[in-house]
Amino acid sequence: MFQVVAAGLYRVFKEVTTYFDITTIKCWHVKLGTGGQESVVSCEGLGVPVYFYLEAVWFCAGLTAALLFIFGFFLR
Repeated sequence: MFQVVAAGLYRVFKEVTTYFDITTIKCWHVKLGTGGQESVVSCEGLGVPVYFYLEAVWFCAGLTAALLFIFGFFLR
């Protein structure tokens, strides 16, 4: 269930950032060494689906911890 909600939020996030022309990904080329090996592209930022999902998971974990603290405070 959470994956479906996160995917929907990601699509909305991409549409909004594209509409307002906001940069959400930073990419660069990484050389893999000497000997004629090709370089690869490495990217980071909230525009990358894995980063967006992990930020959503960390947000939910923080929300859960805060709610547990509040419930514990009121139940003491």
